[in-house]
Amino acid sequence: MKRSRHKGGRSTRQAVALAALVIVGASVVRADAADIKPRRVIKDHDPNFNTLWVDTVNNEILVGNDAQETLQVYSRTANGLVAPLREIKSPPATDTTAPHETFVTFPGQVIIDPVNNEILSVGNDIADLITTYRRTADGNETPIRRINGRLQTAGRFNRSWGLALDTANDEIAVTHQKRNRISIFARTTDSDTNPAATPKRTISGSRTGLADPHGIFIDTTVNEIYVVNSGESAPSNAAGTRDGTNGPPSITVYARTASGNVAPKRTIQGNLTQLDHARPLFVDSGRHEIVVADGSPTDAILFFDQNANGNVAPVRVLQGANTGLSNPTGVFVDAINNELLVANWGNHTITVYPRGAVGNIKPTRVISPTKSRVAAGIGNPGAIYVDPERDEIGVVN
Repeated sequence: MKRSRHKGGRSTRQAVALAALVIVGASVVRADAADIKPRRVIKDHDPNFNTLWVDTVNNEILVGNDAQETLQVYSRTANGLVAPLREIKSPPATDTTAPHETFVTFPGQVIIDPVNNEILSVGNDIADLITTYRRTADGNETPIRRINGRLQTAGRFNRSWGLALDTANDEIAVTHQKRNRISIFARTTDSDTNPAATPKRTISGSRTGLADPHGIFIDTTVNEIYVVNSGESAPSNAAGTRDGTNGPPSITVYARTASGNVAPKRTIQGNLTQLDHARPLFVDSGRHEIVVADGSPTDAILFFDQNANGNVAPVRVLQGANTGLSNPTGVFVDAINNELLVANWGNHTITVYPRGAVGNIKPTRVISPTKSRVAAGIGNPGAIYVDPERDEIGVVN
């Protein structure tokens, strides 16, 4: 999620040369010497909470943990230092005697479906896989269904992070960051039993305004789909092809049954919106608000009028040192218990606030399995460099 990098100069050239040397050196290591114990390891021993969902029927919270690649379930009313009630996880990678059956890999959006007693998760980055489990699944449990986004029939996902559930119409929607596309599947789609399964419809093309889409939400009370776009590597010409430019982040809204290259009904975008590092969003239909978790460095929860359009400011903002927000990457509005719940990737916590929270207020509860509030900050690492001048290691996430 976070990035740590230095600008160019001599040290950058040295780092590139060193990286090349490491790659060349790795290619000539003997096969019988390849499994070498590292001198030291930098990693998070505690879970990094990457998105969350609340089951208001069974009073449970589901979070995706991308540090150890697991799905954890906590009591909704938990407070303070607590252990998860259950955890869907494979054995450690070092354990080659047990099968790794969960297929949990860098979880993006997670969802609890109390109607069908299921848990859904989407694997981001290299996984491109939607997995469904029993709601009470625990341990090294095999999914009951999968949608393999690497299959051509499924439309080749390419970094899917957002997932939305529509129980009224029995559908799920998933975002594809690098393809600037939304795919809508029947909820029960299973590519393991039917490899030829295809999406019911897709939203993509130059008119859609999709630009590195992440979070997605379906509001069946108004029959609309809401998408938060990071704006990175956005298409900037009429053909919708990439030219390396970046567009500003946005929220785009579509009809629930939209298909093809359709323009959004509304777009929230511009300097007044304060959108920066937004990933997830949630629609509070009772208060007619779009709720967005804006990660670091903003560390804020932004609330927009549900019918907002254009370059508009949030109707209110939750932000400040007292809030405990730290790179928030998950948000959920519990309309039953009038609470706002946030997953904080930066400090291993779930923070809970009143539903109408605003300003720099303290959370009513903080849920965490650890006392540590310091994260290594390594999430989905894509590259590493060594800066010998500053005696530092940099990781691009």
